[in-house]
Amino acid sequence: MAAANVAYDIARTVVRQTGIDISRTALRQAGVTSVHLCSLESLEELPADDEEIIEGEEEGIVRHHRLGPVEILLNDEGRVRGVVFQRCLRVFDEEGEIRSPIR
Repeated sequence: MAAANVAYDIARTVVRQTGIDISRTALRQAGVTSVHLCSLESLEELPADDEEIIEGEEEGIVRHHRLGPVEILLNDEGRVRGVVFQRCLRVFDEEGEIRSPIR
């Protein structure tokens, strides 16, 4: 739920990692076949470097723009089972400063 360089690094690592760790374990769960990156910003506003965006796309990362998390859904054991998002109209105000997402 971010789109700066570190978010892309993490998403790309999950896609290509072969060692055993939490991210790889999640990727191996039944029904998990892709990595999605959600951001408040539009493609043009993403803080990530163009290189990260392009290479992430080439590696199969699916981007979703202008979405803000509203609720984390938990199962009976308290584990995350989903996230509810809401579409954002904009993140930056007239001066280009980041403000609470306008929905």
